Amino acid sequence: MKASRSGFPGCHHDQPPRRQATRSKGWRLGGLSIVVAAALLSACQTTQVSSPPPTAKPPATTQQAPAPKQQAAPAQPVVQNRPVRVAMLLPLSGPSASTGQALLNAAQMAVFDLANEQFSLLPFDTQGTPDGAQQAVGQALAQGAELILGPLFAPDVSAIRPQTLQAQVPMITFSTDPSVAAPGVYVIGFLLREQARRMVEAAMEHNLTRFALLTPDTPFGRLMGNAYIEAVNAQAGTKPNSAQLVAREVYSPTDQTQLSEAVQRLVAARNGSQTPFTVLMVPDSGAKLKDVVALLNYQGLNGARVKLVGPMLWDDPQVTQDPAMIGAWYPAPSPGTHQGFSARYQSLYGQSAPTIASLGYDAAALAAVLARQPSQPGAKIYTNPVLSNPNGFAGIDGVFRFLPNGLSERGLAVMEIQQGGPRQIGAASSTFVPAVN
Repeated sequence: MKASRSGFPGCHHDQPPRRQATRSKGWRLGGLSIVVAAALLSACQTTQVSSPPPTAKPPATTQQAPAPKQQAAPAQPVVQNRPVRVAMLLPLSGPSASTGQALLNAAQMAVFDLANEQFSLLPFDTQGTPDGAQQAVGQALAQGAELILGPLFAPDVSAIRPQTLQAQVPMITFSTDPSVAAPGVYVIGFLLREQARRMVEAAMEHNLTRFALLTPDTPFGRLMGNAYIEAVNAQAGTKPNSAQLVAREVYSPTDQTQLSEAVQRLVAARNGSQTPFTVLMVPDSGAKLKDVVALLNYQGLNGARVKLVGPMLWDDPQVTQDPAMIGAWYPAPSPGTHQGFSARYQSLYGQSAPTIASLGYDAAALAAVLARQPSQPGAKIYTNPVLSNPNGFAGIDGVFRFLPNGLSERGLAVMEIQQGGPRQIGAASSTFVPAVN
């Protein structure tokens, strides 16, 4: 479909393009069955409604007893047989149009797989700008949207949040910026703090407790670096041999001399300590990461002495196929389910799915399945208590849940780069501990 600022025709459960699929509660690919609908349903059902108890007959009397008052039977929830409209706000034009289209493609897959006849997905183009997002959300609310999926960028979320909150329409955004989260504004993106938490936990599981941080002086580097520090501090004192950040260096991504000096200070800190750090966290990526790792190896901070840990951005062939990265760790969605989704996306749309595309599937799947839940006629479907169910939901990228404050938690796997490609060495959790805001 072609993007337009006025939105698209409603995407019902129509067949995705390119390849006919079989509609079912789940889908099977390569011997792996992914029953997304059942998983979401079981996670959503927190209460059961039983039938009203039988009424005992009154005892026989010689006088006519007054007629008992009629008590209304407990209301039974019914499946709402009414149209349900969910809006999807994405950059379908402009520099990020390809990402927006990938999210929409994946969402259409979920609608086809899981939605009933009453469900409509209404996409709108934000153009990747706050002004475009405001126009798009105005159109979505005017058309009766009960839930907003998107936008993609944090400034766009901030721009429309007053409108969605005033309308009491919740929003599930694909942003990874935790600052936009709030009650009624849920962040489904892969939060940096969740990535950092999983990697610190993985290190602790391998008795690696002393951490160092080498951070590029970039917006992402600062945010990811702070997430690592928060994750280490959260583990401090939890065990007799607890986590500790023992060294931290910052370098300019454009100053090779500064990088060299930062690495030399790390080497000196490690060599001069009786209990040297065993984990080095490097929140960098791309070509600059190659320079950093080459310098680390040259200075003796290789994988044999220090475990190199990075962000989910390392889930990239340019990184995972680099021999210098062998032994390094990074977090990722459960590879089994995600690989199955990627293969299906490729077969339907004739192109590879970017990592973020699966979030479009999970968001639309959640919306479609919740729309089918039993409830009272006229009741709101997408309430904050329902969306922040502490049991969470199971999707393409594993289990996830929204906290009441709008942040999210995820079960992430741990991948190790090896010869021939990455291999999972730590499984993603399948359940959640009690939520902590």
